[in-house]
Amino acid sequence: PETMPPETTETEPETTAEPEPDPIVNPLTGEKSDIDFESRRPVAIMINNIKEATPQEGISYADVMYECIVEGSYTRLMMLVMDYENLPVVGSVRSSREYYLDFAANHDAIYIHAGGSDQAYTEMAQRKVDHLDGVNMYIPGMFYRDSWRQQNMGFEHSLMTDGKKIAAGIEYVKCRTELVDNFDSPLDFVKPEAVITPKNPGTYLQVTYHAGHKPYFKYNADEGVYYRWQFKGD
Repeated sequence: PETMPPETTETEPETTAEPEPDPIVNPLTGEKSDIDFESRRPVAIMINNIKEATPQEGISYADVMYECIVEGSYTRLMMLVMDYENLPVVGSVRSSREYYLDFAANHDAIYIHAGGSDQAYTEMAQRKVDHLDGVNMYIPGMFYRDSWRQQNMGFEHSLMTDGKKIAAGIEYVKCRTELVDNFDSPLDFVKPEAVITPKNPGTYLQVTYHAGHKPYFKYNADEGVYYRWQFKGD
């Protein structure tokens, strides 16, 4: 007897979903970024931090902020920024100390300052640091004196710059803008889902640099950020 072939059914070929690419992140913050900064050098800007020179301008745009004692109870700030072309006015810009060169070198940053200690200048020369100096270098149009700050805070607290001026200054002195080959960032970030929320999160943190300088941070739960205060009476 004639037999019929077994019925066959067509099946769709199995498809494997392509994994979503990792999001672009700012290498200084670990946060998502619209711009790929993976191979670019940041800038490191020295900022005044004595009470007579406050409020500073533009420092909230820092991706990372270093603070160290310079003399006595005074500290100075160094702000690291990836997207420096879009910085608003920042300042006042102040002088270098040699240990800040180490912090800037950790990130292969272009160093921006206004003057410096003898030791800082010696090390900048020996280490061939890419830097832009508002006191002892001719960089047309990069720095300027804010007239109001000069009259009300003093000449030494009035030197300012901004993102467009910084970008033009870097172009003028022909600084390398790409990270060195095989650069290994000192910053490693975990994915947001790996962050563990502590049962008792810290809501207040005081950092004692000196008996006369104890800035502190308070946590704002609604915004998920810490706010920083310094100087008694502020």
